[in-house]
Order: sequence, then structure tokens, then C-alpha cells
Amino acid sequence: MNICIHVLLASRGPPMKSPRVRPHHFNANPNLAREFGIVIGDKDLWGHGYGSEAIRLAIGYGFKRLKLHRIQLIVLDFNKRAHHAYRKVGFVEEGVQRDALLVGGRWHDVIMMGMLKRERKHGR
Repeated sequence: MNICIHVLLASRGPPMKSPRVRPHHFNANPNLAREFGIVIGDKDLWGHGYGSEAIRLAIGYGFKRLKLHRIQLIVLDFNKRAHHAYRKVGFVEEGVQRDALLVGGRWHDVIMMGMLKRERKHGR
């Protein structure tokens, strides 16, 4: 089961013109764990907290509605904003796959992060 959640910004006009903040993976796993990630394609929207809010909404949905025990993700070493946003809401680093992905002719580390239901920061 894949679940795609689209968060549309009301101040940006009709949905077809709105940027997408997408938690694009909640991949099925029989162990009550899901992989998660977001995409904010419009760089003008970076740095406004939309990613952090999308992460909070998605983990709330995952833990409350889907009754997950664990949510996990990967982030590339050069994506400092995403790494910071994930840490800010409570994800912890669980490991690094060194030189695991070739992007633009350069090798990059893949950082594995996770959050258990009991670790979720409530009220944020």
C-alpha cells in the first residue's frame, strides 16, 4: 500500500497551481513500519516551515491513523534542510551508507533515519 498526501497552500491559488509538499512514501511493511519522504519542488517555498509541518502531519497520520510502530526514511548528505527538518521533529540517525548514490557525477552518503511511536514529540 502506497499513500500519497498532498498539502496545498491556500494562499497560493487553486490546487492546480499550488506547489506540492508530498510525503511521497508510506510503503507497506507487515511489521507496522513505513518509509517516508517529502518533496517541495518550488524553491521559493523553502525555509518557511512547510516541510516541517508536512512531516508533522504525516507522522501524526502514520502513528495515529495507520497505527504504525515505526517510520523510517533516507536523506542524502547534501540535503541539509531536509536533514535538519527531520531531526527537528524527532527523527534520529540510525546509520550511514557511505558513497551509496551517484548524483551529478559525485558520490554521496545516504543517511538512514527513523522514529518509533514512543519517541514522537507530542504537541509540536
